[in-house]
Amino acid sequence: MVAAKRLLKNFWTKNYSVHEIFFKNLKKSQVYSYLKKQHFIEYEIIKKNFLIQYCEKYPVGYMLKYQNRSIGFLGTLFSIRSIKNKKKLFCNIHSWLVDINHRIASQLLFKKILNKCIITVLTARPGLTRTFKEMGFKSFQMKYRILCLINFSYFFNDKKNTSINMNKSWILKKIKKKNIRIYNEHTHEKFIKFIVYDNKKKKDYSFVVGKIVKKKKFFKVLNIIYADNEVFFRKNWKAIQTSILSRFKIFFCGHYFLKNKDSLLPKISFFSKSVERKIFIKNVPKDFKFNTLYSEIDL
Repeated sequence: MVAAKRLLKNFWTKNYSVHEIFFKNLKKSQVYSYLKKQHFIEYEIIKKNFLIQYCEKYPVGYMLKYQNRSIGFLGTLFSIRSIKNKKKLFCNIHSWLVDINHRIASQLLFKKILNKCIITVLTARPGLTRTFKEMGFKSFQMKYRILCLINFSYFFNDKKNTSINMNKSWILKKIKKKNIRIYNEHTHEKFIKFIVYDNKKKKDYSFVVGKIVKKKKFFKVLNIIYADNEVFFRKNWKAIQTSILSRFKIFFCGHYFLKNKDSLLPKISFFSKSVERKIFIKNVPKDFKFNTLYSEIDL
């Protein structure tokens, strides 16, 4: 029975082909016209993702064709990241869609990347667990904690303990080489990059990358997606929250993480809320430190 299914699948998939799509060829390709026809996706959101280019030499997506007709698309965000001083190729999947009559060939879209890089899927549709596990992905529960910056501790904090500097030249002179890459590659207008430092010991600081997003269209949240000196950030959070509130006029902060010990924000029962989402990662390295850098989260 298994052999028969494999033979049937091979019979069908031989008529399909996968094509790399690069940003410079987007308008010439059939991507835009294909995506516009899809009724179950938000076209404008995917279109915005195309404007993010962390590594220009890699594709922004792959098109699945059947007899030269577009019937599927995989949206990708490639990046080079450092793990224990070794460069690793990452690919974050922001969209995956195939016409219903051709779902038998949907996994072909992963063929060119499946065993060549670390793949993350942070916004998977419900019900795809079995499909991803068939391709060797591991599932994780990604947690999101949102915290109100005005709480009891806010009124008793020394508001002069920390300061924020957003000057580009000052930051680039101060941060580590790996963080210079992160700074230069996160050029999208929604990214906020700054250094928060101790006013008494300016050598003690944390380089932070965040995004200001709207939640439920009512209030703004500063999502902290990366902080290079996590010990400093957690230790000085009470002072940092007042600096953030003062500098950005933001009343809420959020953070994505996998393990509770990795959360940058404290859990304050009355002033914080946590939600979870299932994500998938393929080829997980041993020393992998999760964050939402180089992804489409909240863009």
